[in-house]
Parts: sequence; C-alpha cells; structure tokens
Amino acid sequence: MKPSKSEEYWLEKILEELLILQGNLQQDILIDGSLYFGSMFIDGVDIIVPILNANPTEVKNAGEDGWTAGELNGVTFPTGGTEHYLIVTEPGRYEIAWNTGAHIDVGGRTEIHGGVMINNVAVRNTGENHRTVTNTQDSGAFSGVCILDLPNGDEQVSLWVINDLSNNLHVEHGTVTIKLIGKT
Repeated sequence: MKPSKSEEYWLEKILEELLILQGNLQQDILIDGSLYFGSMFIDGVDIIVPILNANPTEVKNAGEDGWTAGELNGVTFPTGGTEHYLIVTEPGRYEIAWNTGAHIDVGGRTEIHGGVMINNVAVRNTGENHRTVTNTQDSGAFSGVCILDLPNGDEQVSLWVINDLSNNLHVEHGTVTIKLIGKT
C-alpha cells in the first residue's frame, strides 16, 4: 500500500529532522570528521610508585619518562621528561578505560587498588578496581572503565594506585585510553 501525500510529507519531514539531529550529534563529538580520542601506555618499563600512606598515588616515574603516547586525535600528550597524563582539548563526557599490571615491593598479602585521576585528584568508586596480591612474586593485572564529565576542556587524565601495606608498587605495563562520547 502506497502512503498518501500527507503521509509522504510527514515521512520526509521526520527523515529531514533525523538527518539534522544526526549531523548535530556528529558535530558535537567529531574533529575533522573523526572522534576525539587519545591513549598512552607503559611498555615493560618498571615504574616504581612510592606508596607512603593510604592515599592514591599517581603512576609516574619522578623526573623520568615511563609512559608513551599512543594514538592521539584532539587529545594531547606532553613531552619533556615527565610524561604521565593525557590532556583533553574539548569539554565533554569521556569514556576512560585503563588497565595495568603491578606487584608489590616487599611484604605479604595486600590489596592493590587503581583508578583514574583528573588534574591530580583521584576519582574514587567509578572506574576504580582492585586485586589481591599474595606475595612479592604475585604480579597481575586489573582494569576499569568509567564515563566522566570533563567540563573545562583542559583536564589532565592519569592513573593512580594504592595498596594496604603502604609500600612501593612496581607497575610494568599499563594503558589509559580516552574517547569523547558526548557534550557536557
């Protein structure tokens, strides 16, 4: 059955509105026709994170490299010797995924936690994860994913860790990936 003239008119109007909406959504999260995204990784470098208390500590080598830039588009990665974070250049809601492998410096059974830091402040609960380590030889991975609103468009995104024993962690592998998924 063929639609009436009136039905055709409204179907065309609905289709036009959907195309406009789709274009607006794409314009919100695209740069030159592609998504804003960025990643950084640790590739087998032993980053020793000094854990002095029960507060989250950023995963970085003091005064040294340790993280390497991955693919970047609309997200930056600093250079100059202390690379350990990504910088967003557009305000919005970002999906942030991370993973890392770690083991403790000394001691026995402990619980290691990790998560995302924004401008050197740990984001707790959302995107946070943990694993139990039984001894210094127990090296393993843990990961998390979250969606965060980064409203300024200049936030630094990095990774934090803690452990119950408050001693050093060795982080040998890790990845942080961010992707703009919507406007603030």
